[in-house]
Amino acid sequence: MNNRVIFWLRSSYWLGAIVNVVAGLMMLIPGFLTRMNGLGSFNPGLDFCFVAGMGAPLIFGWSFLLLWLTQCVMTVLYLFGYFFARRYEIPSRRSA
Repeated sequence: MNNRVIFWLRSSYWLGAIVNVVAGLMMLIPGFLTRMNGLGSFNPGLDFCFVAGMGAPLIFGWSFLLLWLTQCVMTVLYLFGYFFARRYEIPSRRSA
């Protein structure tokens, strides 16, 4: 595969991981959320804390997966292509 394509894929994975980590920190630290979004006096309720506590680990897990993908881009692309081709293969017509 072209090195330029690999570069852009890895860059997009890194950017996604950084954005996800910032979003996860905003969920865990309400003061950081307030400062980043300019909310002024945001006072999170119990419902926000519950949802943020459930969502933040998922966001950090997704960030970990994105960082893992930067190390094995070719393997993931190969596997995706293989399973896609197997799923949507066109049956061959053989003459008898």
